[in-house]
Amino acid sequence: MTRRKRYHVYVVELSNDVLLNARFMRSNPDYQPGKPCVYAGMTGLDP
Repeated sequence: MTRRKRYHVYVVELSNDVLLNARFMRSNPDYQPGKPCVYAGMTGLDP
């Protein structure tokens, strides 16, 4: 029997200050004002 890999998905709410960061805005051209700023990630490590 093979062991299945487990992954954990996480979401981090970012400060609205990231909207002042040019790199963030270039990376997220479809950002809709009024929506929360979040980072979503996945890891194989236990939380």
